[in-house]
Amino acid sequence: HCSPLIFTYFFWNCCSDRHTMSWLENPGRYFGKYDLTELNVDEAYLNITTDSPVYLYGLTDECYRCPFTYLNKIEESLILKVSTVYGLYWRLYKNVTNKIN
Repeated sequence: HCSPLIFTYFFWNCCSDRHTMSWLENPGRYFGKYDLTELNVDEAYLNITTDSPVYLYGLTDECYRCPFTYLNKIEESLILKVSTVYGLYWRLYKNVTNKIN
C-alpha cells in the first residue's frame, strides 16, 4: 500500500552580480496560500503533506561529506521556510529503516 505524499517547493529565483539584481519571474504576492513577500532572496517554502507519518531528513551542499540530518517528523503536513543558497537534498522515511521511494 502506497500512501499519497505531496511535496511542494516554492521559491523566488534571483540572479545577481555586483551591480544589478533582477527577478526572473514574479507570480504576485500570493501563490495559493503562500505569501511570497515573506520570503527573502534565496529562501523557499517547503510544503510536505502526507496521510501517514514520515520523517524528513536534509542535506546541503554547504557541508561536504556530511550525513543526512533529521529535521522533523511530519504527521499530516509541514511548511518550512528554507535557505536555497546551497543545493538541498531531502529524504523521507516511513520509519528509521524504510525510505519512501
